[in-house]
Amino acid sequence: MALAMGTVLDFTGCSSVHSIEIEAEGGVLRVPIAEFGTSNAIVLRTKAEPFDLLAVRYPDGTVGALLMECTHQNTPLTATESGLFCPAHGSAFDLHGHATRGPAVKPLKTFPATLQNGILEITLS
Repeated sequence: MALAMGTVLDFTGCSSVHSIEIEAEGGVLRVPIAEFGTSNAIVLRTKAEPFDLLAVRYPDGTVGALLMECTHQNTPLTATESGLFCPAHGSAFDLHGHATRGPAVKPLKTFPATLQNGILEITLS
């Protein structure tokens, strides 16, 4: 498992979201849950996808992974602890990938994610 510590992204008026660089192994990203710290989300930077991914721990104990690409005009999204925001045109998405403010209306691309033995596994497709 190849992990490289990244920086903490600070968005004015929003909670910070930690980021790491990670390599896919056999089409799967494996992230130790400890990487989240006390946060509910972490940005994953990988060469396996053209945009960053946001890995999320939901309050009910489940996990998810979202491609940080706006569905309006394919621009990179900014992540916060409460959702994603498109700085280009103002679209917003919740942590499940649903559009909450336009102009985007389509949900974000999601990836299958599971938590096993303290490791978040995200299957890329």
